[in-house]
Amino acid sequence: MRLRELFWRAAPCLLIALLAACGGGNEGTSNAVTTSQSYSTTGSSTPGVVVLSQTTYSVDQGGGAMTVVVDRTSGSAGPISVDYATANETASAGTDYTAASGSLTWADGDSATKSFKVNVSSSVAFTGSKTFKIALSDAGGGATLGTPDTATATIFGANTSSAGSIALSAATYSVAQSGGSVKITLDRSSGSAGAVTVNYATANGTASAGTNYTAESGSVSWANGDVSSKTFSVAVSNATPFSGSKTFTVTLSGPTGGAILAAPSSATVSITGSEAPTGSLALSSATYSAQQSAGSVAITVDRTGGSSGASSVNYATANGSATAGTDYTAASGTLNWAGGDSSAKTITVPVSNATPFTGTKSFTVNLTDAVNSALGNPASTTVAITGSGSQTGCAKNGNSYTTTGAFDYVVYGNYVVNNNNWGGTPGQKFWANSAGCWGVTTSATTDTGSPGSYPNVTRGWSSNGGVMQQLSDPGTNDWTTKSGMGISVTALTQATAHWAFTAPTSNARWMGLMDIYFHKTPNPDYTQFPPYTDLMVDQAIMDQSFSGTTFYAAVAAGDNASTVTLGGVKFLIYIDDSGETAYNSGGHTIHLFELPTAYTSNNGNPVWGSQDSRIDIKAIIDYLRQSNPLDDNGNPLKNANGQVVTSPLITDDLYLNAVNAGWEIIYGASFTNASFCLAMQNEPACP
Repeated sequence: MRLRELFWRAAPCLLIALLAACGGGNEGTSNAVTTSQSYSTTGSSTPGVVVLSQTTYSVDQGGGAMTVVVDRTSGSAGPISVDYATANETASAGTDYTAASGSLTWADGDSATKSFKVNVSSSVAFTGSKTFKIALSDAGGGATLGTPDTATATIFGANTSSAGSIALSAATYSVAQSGGSVKITLDRSSGSAGAVTVNYATANGTASAGTNYTAESGSVSWANGDVSSKTFSVAVSNATPFSGSKTFTVTLSGPTGGAILAAPSSATVSITGSEAPTGSLALSSATYSAQQSAGSVAITVDRTGGSSGASSVNYATANGSATAGTDYTAASGTLNWAGGDSSAKTITVPVSNATPFTGTKSFTVNLTDAVNSALGNPASTTVAITGSGSQTGCAKNGNSYTTTGAFDYVVYGNYVVNNNNWGGTPGQKFWANSAGCWGVTTSATTDTGSPGSYPNVTRGWSSNGGVMQQLSDPGTNDWTTKSGMGISVTALTQATAHWAFTAPTSNARWMGLMDIYFHKTPNPDYTQFPPYTDLMVDQAIMDQSFSGTTFYAAVAAGDNASTVTLGGVKFLIYIDDSGETAYNSGGHTIHLFELPTAYTSNNGNPVWGSQDSRIDIKAIIDYLRQSNPLDDNGNPLKNANGQVVTSPLITDDLYLNAVNAGWEIIYGASFTNASFCLAMQNEPACP
């Protein structure tokens, strides 16, 4: 039997709504939500410097035109402009060339080269060469003129043979540190009259002469009529291996015999080090969460980007609203990696339940003093402890919204709370005070084997046409983005959920889950069910064993499920059961079962997960966007059929459109949603 047959998902009319605000839990109130936007400017923080690409240009009289290149360097903030103009020297505008003037402009963030052309005339042929001047002026938008801002343009007469121009064959060269040497090539073009020479010299960048390469200088010569390429070599040293890359430059100067320099007359040479990179050390998530009753929380530190040599990093906890010695035990120490070791290391911080509290308290874990590796990001994480004290303040009262209508719903800001008694669970009565405080009671006492209802709270897109039509602007499907959802997975900066509820643990059969929906458009029509990809975070389940002794987690584990820790929460991940293809429209169906499970804990009462959980949805999405994802043991993920996952399960063309949370109910007396918060993007963190 496949897992979908065991989990009896409620597909029809599933209402999905995600919360743009975390104001649930206040009785009798409807909280309006205000979202804020932030903007980033590409490029650096300065307007930059405008320069000509070279100090000399040349063209044959019969060449038609000369292209002049202008660069924006040292910044790209804001729109800028610069004027240009030509001026006579020995060449005359109107006879030898056409005068040119005008402006070049760059947009904010634009650092691309710009160019203009100067036409030359061959109608009056001459012997020898003539010159005119090119100058930049009046840089605007805060930009400044750099050097060179003037250049000399040479026209070689149609009755004269030119000595030509000399340039390097490329502006960049590369060589391995173990390569021995790098060959630099020089070209002579646009003429070959007479013998010419040019000087060359190396200069340090991040590479040092005498350590990483051997300094070179000298000259290269061409005979009359010779246009063949010339070369010289620069030796590189492997005596002191390094990781990454280092650079030096090669520059041409002093051409003779009437030749001129052309671009590029300078090149950057990059040496790739022969030593493997040592990598960086960082926490796996900027946030973790734990139940006060969990006993401890495991914090993961990753080594990425290389594993050459031994490496270490120090760690220590620090109080926030949680107090060491009361709410948790202070921890500090050093994590060590051997050379070649890139496995994740774990910091275990004990959590105390001796003094139960309600709500959440937090402390931080900080990394410092990395040795032989860079300190990556994040180097600090916040751990939220959810108190084990009883939930208070959420109960049906005389002001509650109530209904027995199967598909009745009530709207609170960006939230929709829905009775959703699609299968007729007997005696189901729905009540709500807010998006975070609502519940149902039923008179169902018989185990029918499949659920009859899915009461839930939703933010975002819905497959309920009535909801989408009522809440979208006329003629649109824009409720998804109006509710703060419809966010590209590549633009996601925050998506965290806190869900707390109470549900019966005897004389009942139900499953609590979050459904997270993705489409390839940010405002899908309500008919676009199933979504492209369906991600289910199974918060808790109360159900009978399967085949007498085996729980659902065992079924998943037997079908290639793996353990992954995401955002500080450990999950059993189960991918693409063959019986669940109807729940996606081309993507994937993914289950994340919050651990521990009845199967892993050998608990005779099969309740897995938690009825008070904090889930970092962004951390889950980022993990599923990876190619070749690995589980906690460093093994590749496999789908239910045993195939290794080699490409992203959530692709970059998808939008996070909806999150809902509720219970699939077969039978049970009373269910109460005590808190539900979804913090998106720049919204305040969930309490």
